[in-house]
Parts: sequence; C-alpha cells; structure tokens
Amino acid sequence: MTHPVALTLALAATLLAAAAGAQSLPTQSAAATPTNVARVYVQTAKGVNVYTTSSTGKLTLVSGSPFKNTVGLMIGAPGGHFITLGTTYLRSYAIKSTGGIGAQVAQINTALYPGAADCGTTTTNGGTIDRTGTEAYIRLDGSDTCHSLQTFNINATTGAFTFGGFAYGGGLGSQPPTFEGPLVVAGNNGHAYTFTQYYCEQNFSAFYRDRFGAMNTATPTITFPPPNGGEYFPSAMASDNQNVRTSHMAVAIHEDFLDCGNNPSPLALAAYTVDYNGNLIYNGAMLKLAINAESMAINPQGNLLAVSAATSNPFSTKDGPGLQVFHFNGAKPITGYSNILTKDPISSVAWDKSNHLYATSRATNKLYVFTITPTSIKPVAGSPFTLSGPSTLVVRPL
Repeated sequence: MTHPVALTLALAATLLAAAAGAQSLPTQSAAATPTNVARVYVQTAKGVNVYTTSSTGKLTLVSGSPFKNTVGLMIGAPGGHFITLGTTYLRSYAIKSTGGIGAQVAQINTALYPGAADCGTTTTNGGTIDRTGTEAYIRLDGSDTCHSLQTFNINATTGAFTFGGFAYGGGLGSQPPTFEGPLVVAGNNGHAYTFTQYYCEQNFSAFYRDRFGAMNTATPTITFPPPNGGEYFPSAMASDNQNVRTSHMAVAIHEDFLDCGNNPSPLALAAYTVDYNGNLIYNGAMLKLAINAESMAINPQGNLLAVSAATSNPFSTKDGPGLQVFHFNGAKPITGYSNILTKDPISSVAWDKSNHLYATSRATNKLYVFTITPTSIKPVAGSPFTLSGPSTLVVRPL
C-alpha cells in the first residue's frame, strides 16, 4: 500500500513538471483577422458591380452584381441610399444590408424646377453629393446664355428629393460660361467650385452653401501664379477633407499665352487654400505632371493626390493617359511621389479610408486597386481585375 504522503509528493512533482513544460512553450500572437472597410460601386456596361473591400484590399463581389435595376449614372451612395442621375431625372434606391442595390424609392424631374424650366431645353451635366450626404447638386446645360446649378435635399429616411434652390452658372471671367468640369465641394462643405468655358477662356465658377444647404453664386478672390505672358486656366481640381475654417485644393492648370487655346503651356499642379470666405489662395510653386490631368482625388487623410486621364493632352502630346500619385501637403506646394502607375486610359479614381486607391479603365476593361501610403505603393493581389466597360466609381466607407 502506498503511503498518502508519498502520493501527495508524487502528485506535486507531476504538477510542477507540467507547469514547467507549459512555460517552455513558445508564445504565438493570433493573426489579425481582416475586416471589411469599404463598399465599392462600379458602373459597368452590364450594370453596377458592388464589392466589399477588406483591410487587406481583397475585393469580394456582392451577390446580385451586376445590379441592372438602376437608371442613369451613379453619383453617390450617402446614408442608406444609392443616387443616380439620368437625362433629367434624379433617382434614389434603397441600399441593402449587404451593400446591394434594392428597389427605387424616389425620383424627381429636374427639368420641372427653376434653373431648368426657365432655361428652355436643358440637359443634366453631372451631379455631386455634398459632404454630409444631405444635398445633391445638379449641373444643367441649357442655351448659350443659361447654365445653372440646382440643389435637391435628400431625405435621409425615405430617400425622397425636395427642390432646394438654384444658382446660375457664374464664371469669374467672361459671361455666359459653360460648365466644363465636375463640381468640387470644399473640405469645409461651405463652398464649391467648377471651371467654366466661354469661347476660348476657361475660368473658375464658384458657389457658397447657405444654411439650408443650397448653393448660390459666389465671387471670391482667386489668385494665380505670376504671369509669364498669358493667363492661367484650370482644367481639373480636387479638394481635401479638412472640415475646418480653411481647407485646401489641388488644381491642374495651364497658361494660355493669350492665344485662345492654340498654344498653351503643358498642365501643372498647383495647391490652393480655401479660406473661410471661399477665396482661393495660390500656394507656389507648380509641379509638372507626367500625364494629362482629367480627374483628380485627394485621399481622406489629405496627404496623397491621385491624378488620372483617359486621353492625351491635346496641347502637349507628351502628357498621355494614365495614373500618377503625388504627395499633397495642404498649404504647401504639391511634391512628386510615384512614376506613372499605368499608361492605360483611366476613367475614374477614388479612395477609401484605409489607404486603397481604385481606378477604372473603360478602354481596357480593367479595375485597378492599389494599397498606397506616403511611403509605399503596391497593387493588391489580383489587380488589375477584368470588368466589362467600367467607368464611374463610388466608394462608401464602412
């Protein structure tokens, strides 16, 4: 018979040995599980593809894609609604919990409201959602003497639209202008800018947002680089996300040399500060691009600028289509970063909040996705992806 004391000592020795063995095992940290960071809506020739993006940049196609129930071109996905714009109709659709596009819930005919009705025959020329997701701004082209910007309020619950006012397209140069670029809402959400053209002159067109959310024509002061024999005209712009009294913009600009557009200088990038009153203050010096500049986007962090083009610059054949990224430095001059990431014609660019840049090439049926920080650039696994005629991008952070 074994003595109880001996049993106790043997058991203690066994437990101590087990404890020592457990302590000798190497520790392992659990691998981080990728999280979903964004939904990406891509207009294609077959409908709207919806993707969920993980923190690693992996794209997962949402069931039901491509969604073919929408009419017109998408302009935004604020709150719980997906917004499209057709020839004259503005429409909203419910967004499902998966990110998919549900049934249409509202529509409004922009042609029946001031800014269109008093211009005779008008055609919508693009739309922009404000930074709060509560207003849609619709650009209208009418006769040579009538171009306007309409405001429609978006009901966050129902998706219904209410007319909120209009402003005639007022340029800071010759009148009357024609809208030539998309409306860019400043980071402070209080001002918006596009550029306009009248014969061979291009210039800024500016608006201020009133307390009801409607845009009204503004005439702020805009400074330009020192003249070198001509006038500077903008051709593309983007705003940062700095929602404070002052924000910043990147502008692609060229000097016309007073030759009515026949002999302008190549495009260059300039940084601007938008002050509380909407004045645009030039921050030298300009930076030469390696591609044409047709569309631009600043990332949510405000430190990277993507520039893209689907065509060559008609005034400088060396500036072809493609995609390039720069360091954006707020009130300081823009500085170089990447070489040309692709020479494919790029139709649209957009960022999410997790360092991912998306770019579509309708001409080559590709969707590019990059992970880009201020110190590294790399395509995500599988990029570029093959799609059927991808054009417009809308990114909705999760």
